Amino acid sequence: MGQLFERVFDPKQVLDGVERWASGYEMLREFGGQDLPGRFDGLLVPTGRDCNQAKQTDRWWWERFGLGVVEVKVERADFLAAVKNGQLEKYRDFDAIAGVYLASWRGVAKTSELPDGVGHLIIGWGEPNPALRYSERVPRCVCKRKPEWRATNPTIALMWRIIFALEQKHRDEQHERQKLEWKYSEQLHSRLAEKLWKPLRRLEAEAEAAMGEKVKQ
Repeated sequence: MGQLFERVFDPKQVLDGVERWASGYEMLREFGGQDLPGRFDGLLVPTGRDCNQAKQTDRWWWERFGLGVVEVKVERADFLAAVKNGQLEKYRDFDAIAGVYLASWRGVAKTSELPDGVGHLIIGWGEPNPALRYSERVPRCVCKRKPEWRATNPTIALMWRIIFALEQKHRDEQHERQKLEWKYSEQLHSRLAEKLWKPLRRLEAEAEAAMGEKVKQ
């Protein structure tokens, strides 16, 4: 059972787990641009003083605000290639980024193998429950190491792009909710109509039959 769930794991589920874990952050997925050192799998944008990095500090909480990058690896070979070509260090040293996390599925990477200053998030399903279907299971995220969190200097252009991307994300989420609400509303109306229509048709048929008997008499 556990091996089955490991095989169907994918990068989207890794980010789903990170997003549930990242209290106080909004996540932008697949965020990139010419002013960035690459296309980030996930960009963590702080939204309040309860964000993870702001809580555990002896400084003023707003001094800990910063953008975090999440790089996802679900295959061992992909992780080793990223270490070899310095991808994580390139993200870590970019002056607009406060900290970098590697998010990996269990067994893909060891925390000791990561470059200095890079945090490590491990995603897993936990103990399999035969009573639950695959679609009902949610990935769990555990932080094995926090990244080195630095003061940053993001450009105004980058911050505006982030603001616009967050606004678009919220619009898309609202649109998806409306689609689901409309779908469920249609299903509900259809079921109610079916439950009401059948008895009405039966009564109509009985009334027609009764009228036919009277005509014969």
